[in-house]
Amino acid sequence: MIMTAWQMLTGSILLMAVGLPGLRPQSMIFTEKAVLLLIYSGFISATAFSLWYAILKYNKAGEISVYKFMTPVSGAFLAVLFIPGERLTQNMFIALILVALGVIIVNQRSKVSEKGDTLG
Repeated sequence: MIMTAWQMLTGSILLMAVGLPGLRPQSMIFTEKAVLLLIYSGFISATAFSLWYAILKYNKAGEISVYKFMTPVSGAFLAVLFIPGERLTQNMFIALILVALGVIIVNQRSKVSEKGDTLG
């Protein structure tokens, strides 16, 4: 977790240095809201990595990595809920269903193979 924290800190400093005002015509302008959003997004990232490493500590990586594929599913639904004007299109809905089905299929196959049964 400490290595991830240093990587995130170093990367954020480099990215902010590139976007500092005066370096480019489309540079960042820091307002109070921008600073709060920056702190919030850093908190979200740090929390996500901390939870992921805590889960990895007690579970096999292969068993829980399949749940990372649920990120686009939850992200799409949260965007529709919280971003004004965001809509769930038919193609997005089909893609989300396919991702969810993939997670279900992979979990079913791993449970069957653990019992010693053969597939196909």
